[in-house]
Amino acid sequence: MLNLVPVHKKSLRDISPLPLVAFTVDPDDQLVCAFEIDGIVEICVRNFHNGEEWQHFEQWPTESEILTIMADLDGVVCVLKNGDIVEVTSEGASILGGLDTPVLAAQWSSDQEVLCLVVANKILMLSRQFDMMGEFEFSADDLKLSKHVSVGWGKKETQFQGKGAHALRDPTMPEKVDSGILCDNDRGDVQISWRGDGMFVAVSAIESNRRVFRIFERDGTLFSVSEPCDYLDSLLSFQPRGAVIAAVQQTPHQIVFFEKNGLRRYEFALQDDTVLGLDWSSDSEVLAVRYASHVDLWTQKNYHWYRKSIISEPNLSTVSLMWHPVLPRTLLIQWNNSSIGTYSFVSSFAEHNGTVAVIDGDKILVTDLSKVVIPPPLSQRQVEVAGPTNVAVGDAKLAVATNSTIEVIGDSKTSVAVEGTPQLVAFSTTGLLGYTSSTEQGTQFVVEGQIPLASEIITLIPDFFQTQNGDIFTWSGAKVASFGRPCPRFVAANETKFFGLTRSNQLLCANANGHTQTLGQGVTSIAVASPSLLLLTTMNYLKFVHLHTPELVIPEDDNDSEQVRMIERTSILVSVLPAQMSVILEHSRGNLETVYPRMLVVNAVRQMIESMDYGQAFTVCRKHRVDLNLIYDYNTEQFEANLETIIEQIGSSDRIDLLISSLRDEDVTAGKYRATENTVDSSDNKRPGKVNKVCDALLPYLETRSKLTALACKVPPQLETALELCQEEKDIRHLCFLTDADLLYNTALGMYDLKLALAVAQQAQKDPKEYLAFLRAREAEEENRRKFTIDDSLRRYASALSWLVVPGVANDDEVVTFVEAHELHTEALLLPVIDEISGRRERLLESQAELLLRQGEYAAAGLNYELVGDNHKAFSAYVRAGSWQRALSLDSTPSGLEEVSESLVRQEKWAAAAQVFHYYLRDPIQAISYYCKAFQFDEAFLCSNQKSELLERVDDGLREQFGSMQELFADCVAQINSQLRRLREVRAQRAQDMLGYGMAGLSVADDVSVAGTETTVAASYMTRYTDKTGGTAQTGASRRTQKNRRREERKKARGRKGTVYEEEYLVASTGRLIDRLIHAQPDAKLLAAGLKRRKMTVHYEELLSGFKQVRGLLEANVDEIYNVSDKDLERYNEDGELYMAPRPVCPTLPQMLV
Repeated sequence: MLNLVPVHKKSLRDISPLPLVAFTVDPDDQLVCAFEIDGIVEICVRNFHNGEEWQHFEQWPTESEILTIMADLDGVVCVLKNGDIVEVTSEGASILGGLDTPVLAAQWSSDQEVLCLVVANKILMLSRQFDMMGEFEFSADDLKLSKHVSVGWGKKETQFQGKGAHALRDPTMPEKVDSGILCDNDRGDVQISWRGDGMFVAVSAIESNRRVFRIFERDGTLFSVSEPCDYLDSLLSFQPRGAVIAAVQQTPHQIVFFEKNGLRRYEFALQDDTVLGLDWSSDSEVLAVRYASHVDLWTQKNYHWYRKSIISEPNLSTVSLMWHPVLPRTLLIQWNNSSIGTYSFVSSFAEHNGTVAVIDGDKILVTDLSKVVIPPPLSQRQVEVAGPTNVAVGDAKLAVATNSTIEVIGDSKTSVAVEGTPQLVAFSTTGLLGYTSSTEQGTQFVVEGQIPLASEIITLIPDFFQTQNGDIFTWSGAKVASFGRPCPRFVAANETKFFGLTRSNQLLCANANGHTQTLGQGVTSIAVASPSLLLLTTMNYLKFVHLHTPELVIPEDDNDSEQVRMIERTSILVSVLPAQMSVILEHSRGNLETVYPRMLVVNAVRQMIESMDYGQAFTVCRKHRVDLNLIYDYNTEQFEANLETIIEQIGSSDRIDLLISSLRDEDVTAGKYRATENTVDSSDNKRPGKVNKVCDALLPYLETRSKLTALACKVPPQLETALELCQEEKDIRHLCFLTDADLLYNTALGMYDLKLALAVAQQAQKDPKEYLAFLRAREAEEENRRKFTIDDSLRRYASALSWLVVPGVANDDEVVTFVEAHELHTEALLLPVIDEISGRRERLLESQAELLLRQGEYAAAGLNYELVGDNHKAFSAYVRAGSWQRALSLDSTPSGLEEVSESLVRQEKWAAAAQVFHYYLRDPIQAISYYCKAFQFDEAFLCSNQKSELLERVDDGLREQFGSMQELFADCVAQINSQLRRLREVRAQRAQDMLGYGMAGLSVADDVSVAGTETTVAASYMTRYTDKTGGTAQTGASRRTQKNRRREERKKARGRKGTVYEEEYLVASTGRLIDRLIHAQPDAKLLAAGLKRRKMTVHYEELLSGFKQVRGLLEANVDEIYNVSDKDLERYNEDGELYMAPRPVCPTLPQMLV
C-alpha cells in the first residue's frame, strides 16, 4: 500500500562542453562522467552529495567507444570497445592493457572487484588487478545444460477446472511451448547484469538463432541457461537481493521474470512503447523501465505489479539510467541534452482516518479500512487519473499530483495549475491544500500563496513540513522545532512535540523548546493515536509510548504490560483506528491484518466505565477476551453505588452470569491491566473476599437463576443455599453447569433430602449404578440411621458420630468400633450422651491411650491411663515420656526408682538422672558423674559436700568435659582451614574457566555419542543448574517431578566436590559450624567457671585459648567466606530463565568466654 513519493529533484548540466556519453556512481558515492566528441574524451569526477567542485581530467584522444567506466583510487578506469583498458589520472591517460579482439560488452561487479568482458564467443572474468580469473567459450551445447521442469505453481492450467476433457490433459504442460523465436528488430547486442552480491552474472546473447541468457558464477563457471522464450529482447536486469532476472518480451509486450536456474516464473504487461532499459533499485523493491520519453517505476505486492510513478522532462528524451548503489530510492537519468537528473523518492502511505489511496498506473485505488479491510489490488472504488505521481487523502476528497497539475477529487473534480512539477501534496486539518513543486529556480511550497524556502522540503504532513536539514515548519512558514538531521517519516503529536524516523531507523523526538532526543533504535513505523505513540520495531513488536508522562520511555520487549504486543515479522503500520480499537498492519507479501492491541481496547473500556456505559464495556470485554474483573476493579466505588443500573445495562441473565462467574479474588488493575502511565506493576494484586463481597451486593437485584450463579461462585460456594432456591429442574441443571456435579450431588445428599439428591444426579447425568441402589437403601432406613449412613458415606465422620450415639441407633460396641476406626476419641468424649451407658467413657479413654502410645504421645497416654485407674500402664507411659516426677508420684519403690533412672540415662537426660540419684537413690558418685555430663558443676560441688573423694569425682568430670570441648575446638579449626582452602580453589577455578566450572559428573561416557540431536545434547552452562538435558531445554519439556526435585536437594546437601553446588555447600557448612560454636558457648562458660573454681589453671587457660583461636580464625575469614558476588548467585531454573539465588547471611559470631 506504499506509494513512491517524489521528495527531491536536481539536474546536473553544463559539466563539460563535450556531449555526455556515459556516467556511473560507485559505492563510495563518486559520480563519474565521460564526455566525448570526435574522438576527444574528457573524464569528470565529483562527490555525489557534498556538492564539491568537479575534478576535470586532461582530455585524451581515442578512436573507440567507451563501454564502462569506474572510479579508481587515483583516477578513472575506462574499458573501450576496441579492447583497450585505459587509466585516466590527473597526469593523463595511459593504457593498462588490452585485448586483440573487440569487446562486445563489459560490466564491473557491484563490489567493483570483478570485470566481466564478452569478446567474440567467449566470456572473460578479470580481477581488480586485471588478472584472469576464468573464461568460458559460448557453444550451442550450452543450451542443453538446464533441464527446465515447471509444475505450474500458481498457473491457471494447474487449477481445478471440472471433470471435462480439457481437464484430462497434464496440467504441468503449458498449452503453448516457446521455441525461442528471435525478434525481427533484435539489435544483436550483448547485455550483462550482475547480482547485487557479485556472486552471479547474467549475459544475454544470440545463440543458434534465438535470444538466450546464461548465468555464470563469479569465477566464470556456467551455472544455468534460460529456457526458450519467443521474442525475447536483449535487455535484462538481475535483482540485487534475490534470484530473479527481469527481461523484456517484445510480443506480447511485457516484462518477464526468470529464476536463477533459467526457469521462466511470471510476467506483467507493458504499454506498446519500445523499452530501452531496465534496472532494479539496490533494495530490489522498485523496477525502473526506461522508454524514449519517460521512465516508469514499478513495485510489486500481493502478486500484482503497480506502476507508481512516471518521470519525464519536457522536450527531452532518455539516454540511460541507473539507481544509486547505496541510496535505494535515488534514481539517476541521463537525458539527451547531456544532463543528469537526480530523483529521490520515499515510500509512504496516503492515509487519513482509515482511508487509504494506492497508485496503480492510471488508477487510484481507494479503500476505507474502517469499513472494510481488503488489500490492493482490491479496493472499494477506483479513481481514474492520467499519470499520477503522488496522492493525498483528506476529509471525503483526494488530491492527486501528476507531472503538470494537481487534481482535487471530491464531490466534483477540479484541476489546480502548478508552476513546475508537483511533488509533495497534503491537506491541512482545516481542509486547505498544500503542495510543493520543482521549478527552474528551485522548490516552492504553495498554500493560499507562495512561501520562499531556504531548503528543500522532504516531508509534508497536515499543518507541518520538514526541510532537508531536519527543521520543522508550520505551513505559515514559522519554524517550530528541528530534528537536526532529515527524517523521511515524521508525525506530529501536537503543536510542540514531533517524532521522526531516520533512514537508519532511529526514533527522534523534537520539541518546540529546541530539545531533541533519541528515543530508540530499530523502529520501522510510527503513528500517533492520542494519548500514545505507536511504533513497530525490527524485533517484531508493536509498542505504545505514553505522551503525557514526564519522560518518554519505550517499553522493553519482554514487558508483559498493555504497552507491548508481538506481531508478524516484517509488518508495517498502515492505519490506527482508535474508535474501533484496531491497528491495520501490512505484511511483506501485501496482505493486511487487523489487530486489536490491549492498550487500545483497555483504554476504550476505561472510558466506557467512566461514562457509566457498562453495557458497552461488557460487550467490548467479551468480544476481545478482556478479563471481566476489569469492570469491577477499575472503579469499585462507582460499581457498588450503581448496581441496579449496571444490571439493567448489561441486560440478559446470561451476560450477568458470565460476569459473576468470571470474578476472582484479585485486582487486575494492579497486574495485567494496570494503568502503565502512572503506576508500576504490583506483585501483590490479591484482594481477599472480593468475590463474596460482589456476590452479596448483587444478590438483592438478581433473578433466581443469577442468584444461583452468585451463590455457586462464592468462595467457598454456598451450594446448600443455592439448592434451597431451586424450584425447577432447569435451576438444578444450571447449578450442574456452574460447579462440579459430584460436589453438588454430595451437597444435596448432605442435606438429607433424597429427592433433591436424585434430581441432581439425574440432571448431572450420573450413572444410575452409582446412586440409585444407595438412595433406595437409604429410604428404607430409620431417620437417624439414614443420616449416619449418609454422613459416613460422605466422610463426615464427626457428624455421623453424633447420629450414631443417639439411643436406639447402634450398640456400644459399634460406637466404640466406629470411634476407633476414625480416631474420633476427642469428639466422642465431648458428647453428653457418652455417659448414658456405663463404662463407655472408660473404654474410649483406654482406647485413646493406646492410640496415643502408637503416635508417641506417651505423656498424654499416661494421663488417660491414670484417669481410668491403670497406674501400672500410666507409670510405664510416664517413664517412656521422661516425665519422671509423674512416674515417681505413682511408684517410688526401689524398683520404680531404678526403672526411672535407667530410662533417663538411656535418654541421656543427664540433669534429671542426676537429681534422681542425688535425692532419691542417695548415690552421690553417680549423681556427680551425671551433673558433670550436664555441665551443672555447681550442683556437683553441692552434692560432694566438700568431701575429698567426691571432689575427685568432680575433677574427673571436669577433665572429661574439658577433653570433649578441646576436641570440638580442634575439629572446628581443622574444618575451617580445610574448607577455606577448598573455597579459594573453587572460586579461582570458576574465575579461570566459567563454562567448565561445575561440570563434574556431567561428562559423557566414551561409548556414548555426543552428537547434537533433538533428544541428546551435552550439558551446557545453563543446564548444569537445572535438571534438564539439552533436548528438553530445547523443547521446553520439564523433568522436574517431585522425585527429581528431592534428588536435586540431596545433591545440594551433599555438595560433592567438583559440582556446581560445592561452593554453596562450603559456605553453608561454615554457617553450621558457627551455630555449633554458639550452642557450645554456654557449656564452655560453665566449664571454665568449674575449672577456675577447682584451680585447674592450665586447663582453664587452654580452654580459653582454644575458644579464642576458633573465634579469631572465623573473625579473620568470615568476610571472605560470605563475600559472594552477584555473578556467583546467578542460577537457571528448569525453563532456562535466569534468577538470583538467595544471598547467604553470615551468623553473628559468639562472644568470648570471659
